[in-house]
Amino acid sequence: MNTVEAALVSSGQLRDNPIMRHPNGIRSWLGPLLVKLYGLLPLGFARSLLRSLADRLEGGEGLSLTLREIMRKYHGVEIGLYTGGAPFVPGAFRWGTRIGRFNSINWTARAFNADHPMKLKSTHPYFFNRRYGIVARDLIRRPGLEVGNDVWMGHNSIILPSVRKIGDGAVIGAGAVVHKDVPPYAIVVGHPGRIAGYRFSKETIAELLASQWWLKSMPELIGELESFCRPLEEAPSEDPPTATALAPTTVGASPAEPVAVPSAK
Repeated sequence: MNTVEAALVSSGQLRDNPIMRHPNGIRSWLGPLLVKLYGLLPLGFARSLLRSLADRLEGGEGLSLTLREIMRKYHGVEIGLYTGGAPFVPGAFRWGTRIGRFNSINWTARAFNADHPMKLKSTHPYFFNRRYGIVARDLIRRPGLEVGNDVWMGHNSIILPSVRKIGDGAVIGAGAVVHKDVPPYAIVVGHPGRIAGYRFSKETIAELLASQWWLKSMPELIGELESFCRPLEEAPSEDPPTATALAPTTVGASPAEPVAVPSAK
């Protein structure tokens, strides 16, 4: 047993922590009822109360399975375990978004899946959005977004509709406006968003992607806790990793085939 783990166990923190006692998340006996009621209630305050109740009953957004079912069923957003923040705000991430595990997403982060049309006579939604009952079908595309695992998105960061994927381990800086796909472990800042560097060297990134540690539960990771409590390298790398080192992954899936990685320039 390593030093960090021993210190936690001796204080009783691990034994009593719901994160450790519920490796597959928490669903209360009221969960199915809350999901059903949510679908019957109008948008607004009543639904917010049900989400808050699920949060309190099930150990918070990082563990609540009822919150995840609500967001998937009624808002079209799939959220992996241990992820928290803005994905649980209806409308913050649009229908068709898939978000992985262990993500830290600031409550003010936003992701959009459609732009107002620039080439039509008007940009007003009456003329392109069928929900208003004027046009028979949507006249714009609404592509999905995939956010990997262990992604950190800062305050007021914005993901534009042109983005299809944010890679595992990426960091989106506060106020960044991201307009193209983000490679794994890239650090994106500014408006328009640019890759300022990478969190680690290409060798370390390749090892982390191959390990897929985020697919493990917290009880499974406790034996590796010391590796999470010390820097892997001295400083972030400014060199872009090679394309073959950055094969993207999806939650619960085996590593995908290598793909081209956007230039860091």
